[in-house]
Formats: sequence, C-alpha cells, structure tokens
Amino acid sequence: MPMPLRSFIVLYHNIDNTAAPKPLHEVVPARIYRTPSEFRQSGSCIPQRRKTVDTAEVVPKKKVRRTTAASTTTADVEETPSTSAHPFVWDPADDCETCFYAYRDIAPFLSKIAQRLKKSKSELAIYDPYYCKGTLIKHLKKLGFTNVYNKDEDFYARLDAGELPPHDVLVTSPPYSKNHIERLAEHMRTTTVPWMVLMPSYVHRKQYYAPLVDARSPCFLVPNKPYVYYAVNGGRSSNTDVLCRHWVRDGSCPKGSACSFKHSKTASDTPATDRNPVGDGEAPTPVIPFHSFWHISVGLQWQSGIIQAWNQKFKKNSKCQIVPSMESLSDTLDACAAKGS
Repeated sequence: MPMPLRSFIVLYHNIDNTAAPKPLHEVVPARIYRTPSEFRQSGSCIPQRRKTVDTAEVVPKKKVRRTTAASTTTADVEETPSTSAHPFVWDPADDCETCFYAYRDIAPFLSKIAQRLKKSKSELAIYDPYYCKGTLIKHLKKLGFTNVYNKDEDFYARLDAGELPPHDVLVTSPPYSKNHIERLAEHMRTTTVPWMVLMPSYVHRKQYYAPLVDARSPCFLVPNKPYVYYAVNGGRSSNTDVLCRHWVRDGSCPKGSACSFKHSKTASDTPATDRNPVGDGEAPTPVIPFHSFWHISVGLQWQSGIIQAWNQKFKKNSKCQIVPSMESLSDTLDACAAKGS
C-alpha cells in the first residue's frame, strides 16, 4: 500500500535529523512523489544539512612588511601563517634569543666595517641565517643598524643553491644541536664576507675548526661574564630525554638551570619534539648553556687595524677582552672562568 504523502515527508525529516518539519510548500518540489521509491528513481537530490564552519580554525591572512637585504625598501605581501614552527627540520631547544649586550659588544666592529666600506651604519647589510623570533633585528636597530636580513627560511637550502641574500657581514649565533656549527664553520672558512659568530667555548677545540683558523685567522671577543640566552621553548633541559648524571646520582646539579640535560631520574614518556613548555605570551626562560664568545674575521687587510682601534677606543670601558689569536685564547678563557667561580 503506498505511503501517504504527509507520512513520507515527516519520515524524511526524522531521518535527516533536522528540526521540526518544514511547511509542505518549502519541502515538496514541483512534482509530487507518491512513494519514496518514486522519489529516489526521479534522481532528485535530498537536501543536505548545511556544514558548520568553526571560525576558530580559520586562520586569517595578514599583511606584513619585509625589508630587502641590501636596501631599506619594503613591500606589502600576503602571508598565511605556517602551521609548523619553522619551514625546516628543527630542535625546539635550539630556539634561543641572544641578549642585547652581546650585540652591543660587537657594535664597534660593525661600525668599523661600515666605515671601511664607506657606508653608514643604517646602510650596512647584515645577514643572520638562523631564525628564532627575529629579536636580533630589534637589538641591532637600537644600535643604529637597520638593514638586517633574518627570515624564517632554510639557510642550508639557500646555501646549497648559491642563493644567499647579498650582505656585507654575517652576524649570527648558530644552533648547538646536531652538526649546525660544523656546517656553518665550513661556510665561514670559504666565504669572503666578514663574519662575527657567537659560539660556545668548546668549538675552537674541535677538529673541524682548525681549517677555518688556517684560512681566516680569526680573533675573539670574550665577555668577562657569560652571555644570557632566552629560550623560547624552555631550553634544552626541558626538551631532552637525556638525563643529567649529577641529578640521577645526587638529586641535584652544580650547574642548576644552566645544565643542558634533563633534571629527573626518569625519562619522559613524551617525545622531545612534542613538548613546548612555554606557551603564547609566556616569558622566555633565561639560560646560560656555555660561556660563549664572539669569533670574528674581517679579512687580513682589516683585522689588525680594527683590533688596534678597539684597544684604543673601547677597551677601557668594555666588559670584554679581545684575543688576537688562538695561541692566547685558552689562557683568557681560564682567567674568565676563575673570575666567575
């Protein structure tokens, strides 16, 4: 027996799980179907429930201003925020911002390079290939250096392609994990551009560092007290499963928060790459992983003159020591360690 028309419509609404049945004239199409099978055979489309969109998941596009490498011109570009932290493989513990004082200490060297190139400080093109939060740009701007290239991009991809942005000097503090420092050291050895690189105190003893010394004869700017870094993701001890041997054995560590290993007697079940102790809006964690210092090479034709100028004008009021060669570096580091102890 054919199903009554009204019963068919009510049944259809119940199946569709919508609200109360709509008036007949809003639901029934121009042709009246006597049975459900007749309706299906006609090829008509059953109205579908409208898909709701969660506005919280919609990431709006925003306009940003970017500065070119060798000039101060800017252009508006459309940018959609990336869902990943960086567009390259990274270690959360490497995301640390260098303190302002570290850049203040090398400002005289940067000014001298600009002078030798017959450029103003604002014209000197500075390149930092490792991106964290871009705080470097703010620090250097305070010192008068506004032409800084530091973007969230893959440095090694650009290096392999021979497409590094044009720059007058390389200024950076590389990540400590994996072989980042070794790869950067190879670039430092072969480039003809002056560089100032902030690296931990063990690097100059590494085997890969010796060819760099032979090729570039760097000098070193050593702070009397270690520089402080600001870990965006909680530092290495918050992003590693490698246990601190002192903590496992004694329940304490002589290095305290400066220790690079996990202060726990058991490893975490959460992979290091999935942890992010610092959320949006939270203050970065101050850390001092090593006594780091500046490795500086401005070219053989300028090196001695710039060192002499620094000794004459800045040495008296500086909180750093200039070390002209590798031969006296170990003694300087030992003296700084003795003062800090």
